[in-house]
Amino acid sequence: MVEGQESINRSYDKLASEYENIAEKRRTYCNEIDRLVEKNVIGRNLLDIGSGNGERIANIQKKLGIDVYAIEASTQMYELLRRKPNINARKGISQEFQNDLINRFDNVTALWNVLGHIPTARELGQSLDNIYRYLKKDGVFICDVNNRHNIKQYGYKVLGRIIIDIIDFKRMRGDVTTERKMRGENIKLYGHLFNRNEIVSALKDSKFKRVRVKYVDYDNGNRCMRGTGQMFIVASK
Repeated sequence: MVEGQESINRSYDKLASEYENIAEKRRTYCNEIDRLVEKNVIGRNLLDIGSGNGERIANIQKKLGIDVYAIEASTQMYELLRRKPNINARKGISQEFQNDLINRFDNVTALWNVLGHIPTARELGQSLDNIYRYLKKDGVFICDVNNRHNIKQYGYKVLGRIIIDIIDFKRMRGDVTTERKMRGENIKLYGHLFNRNEIVSALKDSKFKRVRVKYVDYDNGNRCMRGTGQMFIVASK
């Protein structure tokens, strides 16, 4: 059973104090994604959704010198995020439309599979619709998501996934629940693994015109082939 958004947020509350240590294990990958973000950003401002503790988006802001706004759903993560200088932080979830953000941003980002922590297809659609409305004309949405068909990361069972997805795609097959033990407690974590057609179709359903997909190795951060990396996506309004 897929966890609801509130339950997912509570799990990240529990992870907040160790989040930087967890992120360190994927530092090479995240650094390459950040480099690609910096390369694709346009204009002078950016909204980051699902900013976690704010370390990455603060570094991007420092390098680019642009105005950065950030939204984080987890209460404990938000407490870390709001302490970052030069970041306009607010607590919230991507599914809830915020009227004061409409047509305001040159860029919106959602990094490290943030879209995969939205529990249902309906809520994903709401989130993408909102992101589209937050962007100015010709603005760009930049994200990376976990690739369900990444054979290097998930093994040869991916071959079966590819066949099944072609014959009879069901979103629920991409839903994954794992556990992480911290301070004697097993914390349940939900994530969704996307296939390329699924995420591209979702973006186009929310009226994004041009969707470009690149692949990045989850272990070493190198550019790679379609079946061996996670997806880095730039979608234009």
